[in-house]
Amino acid sequence: METETIPSKADNEPIDGVSIIEPYHLYNLLNQICLQKPCVAITNYLLLLDVRSHAEYSESHIITAKHSTKDGSSFVIPADSDIETKKHIVIYDNRTQGFDTKGTSLGLQCAEYLWRKGSKNVVQVVKGGYEDFSARYPFLRTQKLMWTPKELNSVRTYPLEVIPGYLYIGTVKHAQDPTIHKHLKVKAHLNVTKSTDLRFPECNQIVGKDQESYSALFNVPVDDDYNEKEMGQNFFESASNYLANHHKQDGKSILVVSEKGTSRAAAIVLAFLIQYQKLSLKDAWTWLKSCNSSICPNTSFFEQLSDWEGKVHGSKVTDISDIYTWN
Repeated sequence: METETIPSKADNEPIDGVSIIEPYHLYNLLNQICLQKPCVAITNYLLLLDVRSHAEYSESHIITAKHSTKDGSSFVIPADSDIETKKHIVIYDNRTQGFDTKGTSLGLQCAEYLWRKGSKNVVQVVKGGYEDFSARYPFLRTQKLMWTPKELNSVRTYPLEVIPGYLYIGTVKHAQDPTIHKHLKVKAHLNVTKSTDLRFPECNQIVGKDQESYSALFNVPVDDDYNEKEMGQNFFESASNYLANHHKQDGKSILVVSEKGTSRAAAIVLAFLIQYQKLSLKDAWTWLKSCNSSICPNTSFFEQLSDWEGKVHGSKVTDISDIYTWN
């Protein structure tokens, strides 16, 4: 165990090496997949710290979180935290909202300590803390204190959240899991495979923004090696319009599905972000990459998305010759 006194700073100043993230950013960090296994099982991937009281932590905390205590003006960090090696360090308290609360925020104080102590990456604090996160994702709460490598390797992962509470991107396995559908309140699938969707028949109806009924299933039967230019013209517009037609007021979501959720589904979501969020292809890629670190549409899809960007914006604004340097 190590302790260190934390110097105070003016309450309205940002803190060097510290950022505040939305709850869905932590949700996405917890649900990343690498080589078909949960990233949380990778030793140097994530350190998640709960700085609430021990009683609150014991009653319920976010999955995989460790407890950190404050002793006077110092924090006690678990000895096996290895903060110098962690790619992501995330902290939450009860309800931190912004840097203006850092005089009373345990989360911000602990984040500053870890940055000063040697974190190689910006330390992130969850906005709204445990209260907001657990209200949105109650299924990611637990009382479990210790995790074996085998248990971490078998943790259920959820689809990645692109637009909070509205649009998710996932795999065929996600699309077949009834628990995921219940937890995320999935009302519709956009199926970017040639497989029959086993969850929603096309006869299932949902209500769109114009109060008319639409099918709960939209099929885009495209192979990952699809190389014809017509893909963009035939599918991007209709799929984007389908996604855009659904409203958020019902509190339910849409899942875009492909075999691995990294190529075909990603291409469709990028097309939607370009058209309805008015983003360039590069900005749409940056947005989606921040949600799903594994996305990798094939070269043909990038070329078609470049054409789509030109159609939507009137001209191409993204140079795709250096797409593999965007990461």
